[in-house]
Amino acid sequence: ALLNQGRPWAKLEGRRAVADMEAATIEVETRVAPGPYAEYGSIQVEGLEHVEPGHVQKYRVWKKGEAVDRRQLREYQSELMATELFDSVVVDVPREAPAASGSAAVPVTIQAAEAKRRTVTAGLRYDTDDGVSVRGGFKHRNLWGEGERLTLDANLGLVDQSVTAELRKPQFLRRRQDLTFNAEAKHEENDAYDETSALLGVGLEHEIGRYWTVGASGVVEYSLLTQ
Repeated sequence: ALLNQGRPWAKLEGRRAVADMEAATIEVETRVAPGPYAEYGSIQVEGLEHVEPGHVQKYRVWKKGEAVDRRQLREYQSELMATELFDSVVVDVPREAPAASGSAAVPVTIQAAEAKRRTVTAGLRYDTDDGVSVRGGFKHRNLWGEGERLTLDANLGLVDQSVTAELRKPQFLRRRQDLTFNAEAKHEENDAYDETSALLGVGLEHEIGRYWTVGASGVVEYSLLTQ
């Protein structure tokens, strides 16, 4: 409880137990050193190469001046790992408590190792009805330094061909809110009809809790169908 209420250096110093055999009782004395009271200070980020330090700070789950809570430090660390920008992240306060007595504003240190920014995929598919198709994809997880994610997918087949693109900007205007852009171009020829279409969309998504996401989007679509 102390670790989560502004005393991140609290520790158990030992226990002493005395047994009274005649009364059939055991008396246990537990000694706890609470350590000094600490509040959140500045955030120091180490190990970044392509990610902007300011973007990392957008994921923090506390306000400066609040009591240090080790549960919040773990949550912050988990949220940074979920971005897929890092191979490893360690979030912590200084290992040693400050020498001065009373409350102190302590820095939070983030030690990060960035993951690879780009992924390329390719595949070959065969269907008994549509024949052979070639598929490829490209993903960039940190386009301009603030976790902007660009995803490109292409499918080239005998019956249909398509290219799709999505650009996602995380932490847009507020925490856990993403701005998205979508585009698609498609051409399909089969026995029933021929279709040529294009789509453009923009949307806003916001996470509510751990399991829910709400959003709104607008889409402009053009299609030409020939029967």
